[in-house]
Amino acid sequence: MFLLYTLVSCIPLVFVAEGRTVQGMIGRNVSLLWTFNNIKKDSISISRNSIHLLMVWPLKNLIVWHEKDDRLHVYVDNSSYETLTVTVSISGLREKDAGIYKLKRRWDSEDFNDSVRLQIYRKVSWKLNGTLIESHGRYSQNNALLSIKNVTANDKYNIYTCNELGSGFNSDPYRLNISGPNVVKFVSNVTVAKEHEGLHLFCDTYCYPTCTWHWTQVDNLSAAKKVVSEGDELKINNVTREDAGKYSCKVNNVITGASFEGFTYLEVVYGPDEIYTNASDNIIQVNESETISVFCYSDCFPPCQFVWIVTNTNAPIRGAELKLESVTVDINYTCYATNLMNAKASNSITIYIKVRPGVRVFTTTTITPVNNTGSYYFFPRIFILRCVQGKDVSVTRGDVTESTNFAN
Repeated sequence: MFLLYTLVSCIPLVFVAEGRTVQGMIGRNVSLLWTFNNIKKDSISISRNSIHLLMVWPLKNLIVWHEKDDRLHVYVDNSSYETLTVTVSISGLREKDAGIYKLKRRWDSEDFNDSVRLQIYRKVSWKLNGTLIESHGRYSQNNALLSIKNVTANDKYNIYTCNELGSGFNSDPYRLNISGPNVVKFVSNVTVAKEHEGLHLFCDTYCYPTCTWHWTQVDNLSAAKKVVSEGDELKINNVTREDAGKYSCKVNNVITGASFEGFTYLEVVYGPDEIYTNASDNIIQVNESETISVFCYSDCFPPCQFVWIVTNTNAPIRGAELKLESVTVDINYTCYATNLMNAKASNSITIYIKVRPGVRVFTTTTITPVNNTGSYYFFPRIFILRCVQGKDVSVTRGDVTESTNFAN
């Protein structure tokens, strides 16, 4: 894999960044240029590092030096009334020439100025393990800048030094920093997000010079992985409940091939959407005095809390199960499901309990003569029948059969 590794300047002279930046090399020439439009041609002052250098009167073509330096030359172009150009040329650059050059017009406020930052580099050469590096093949030099192409893991064992020509200065040794990844960190091992909201997950590691990232969603049942993102950030614009689960972030060093894998978990808060019961069409028919159980359920995360309330009352029965004993009258119950983590989202459903007729009691009396005496005994007989609504029931008494229908 192609990789460009750059070792920055050994001994640059670095100044505070301000205005434009011009770079020069020790012993070379450089020019600093200012151009103004629609200005009065009055006096102009130029300073370096807050030290006054000279004054210029464009109309008079007059230059007054504060401290004369034969290496500095000033050119003023005032041929156009609308434009004024000032050029400061410096030959044979020295270290003292580096700094902030400010041009200020006398009629401007104290806060107005235009500055140029002059940054100077020394002439240097690079060595690899004590041998001068020539600019060809994998290596290229631009004075203090050394670039290495097609870096491999073995390059981290090499020693690089830079040397200033003419002074005998040698820098401390450089080694290529090729390392990692040794660990993967997440903001949290478990992230909780609400359904339909946006989500950002970050995978942090130390890896140099560069690493690649692969995010995958892990199926806990099959251990299969689905690549969902590249880069150190996993972004989901519209979170759904299917996004919940285990995620892997695998980091790979493109130079050494070393890799490290970390895991994080996503929990998605959702529901309740729909509420269901085990009652067909939400209607339950029961026999009088019968005991029944009804269950209320809904798809929620975390699990919803359930409360049953009988119609027109405030007496709650907490829990998903509604258990009623000895039901004798028709009654309606409403089940409420609430998800406390989803801004207390809730939903409800009502069931209707219908009671069938229970026990019917029939009494008949049998008259029996006693020993032909003209007296009679009365023997009441009681028939206890459990009847089903809408069904015919027959009762036989001797040779007589009576039928009835319990329509109600």
